[in-house]
Amino acid sequence: MTKVSRILMIAAAAAAFCSCAKQHVDTASDAAKREFDAWVAVKYPDAVPAGRGIYIISDTPGDGQAINPVSDRFAFVNYAWKDLEGNISATSDAGLAKQTGKYKPSDFYGSATWDLSSGSLFAGIYDAIKDMRVGGTREFISPIWLNNYSDYPTEEQFLKKFNAEDCKPSAIFKVTLLGMTADIVRYQIDSLERYIPREFGSKVDSSFLGYYYIRTAPPSDDLSLKDSTVYINYTGRLLNGQVFDTTVEDTAKLYNIYDSSKTYGPQRVSMGDSVDKLTLGSSSSSSGTPTTARTAAGLIRGFAYTVFNMKHHEKGSAVFVSSYGYSATGSGTKIPAYAPLRFDIELVDKPAD
Repeated sequence: MTKVSRILMIAAAAAAFCSCAKQHVDTASDAAKREFDAWVAVKYPDAVPAGRGIYIISDTPGDGQAINPVSDRFAFVNYAWKDLEGNISATSDAGLAKQTGKYKPSDFYGSATWDLSSGSLFAGIYDAIKDMRVGGTREFISPIWLNNYSDYPTEEQFLKKFNAEDCKPSAIFKVTLLGMTADIVRYQIDSLERYIPREFGSKVDSSFLGYYYIRTAPPSDDLSLKDSTVYINYTGRLLNGQVFDTTVEDTAKLYNIYDSSKTYGPQRVSMGDSVDKLTLGSSSSSSGTPTTARTAAGLIRGFAYTVFNMKHHEKGSAVFVSSYGYSATGSGTKIPAYAPLRFDIELVDKPAD
């Protein structure tokens, strides 16, 4: 082999090695980061990098209490979530929703409750709000790899675990911090203690922690309804008065939640011999395992407990903390996380066929 041939072979081998090395380093996460950083540099050249890879666009400091990540587990916020084109994906602001054509009368708008504990909030959002003060507003850009619930110390570790299918797309968030609490149940109970006298004219003692029942019309008898079938009308609402569900057609129309595909009228309830066996309509109690929030049939605990303890023709209102409702998940866009609920319920006669 000539000297020239050996040089060419070495050069080819080096080129092949460099090519392999480049393919090894140039991962999907590397490409995503380069693209994201380039976009930020063009669109928001004055944005300030922070946390594990977010960029702060604007920051209006609050003059209230600072978040203490150790003791303040829950934050109350107003927020707007936009894609990188500026289109609203979600917001707690009714005015903004109306401006952008996203408003729905049946949706909840107002203060949202965010859990600040590890793994409960997008990593990028947590990085942005963890040092805010009450009254402050911060707008920031969060990359796709931080828009998930994982918790790693550095951006590099997020990128190593990056999987687009596990994340929400890169987004722009605007958050106003309204308040904090360490004990969300105590906070809700305090809210209910103020709400009940205002709505019903007198203070009502709780049946057990966080659950209140106000009888508004007496029953026609005192017979036990265990293992029987009864019929009920009900209306469910949030403490701000917003109705999210009802069996009464006129009520649905009044509160702009009428659904023409839904059949309104009294609903059949099979009581069973315990609250966990109560079923509504044609639902079955054969699937799932009861929890503190739901029965096996999928009924929230506060609702099921109320119906199970009512008598013929009785009317009443149950008001309870989110632990007996939809807890940390909420329900769709109508019921936010950690929302206390009120149900007005009446046991009625079986409707005529």
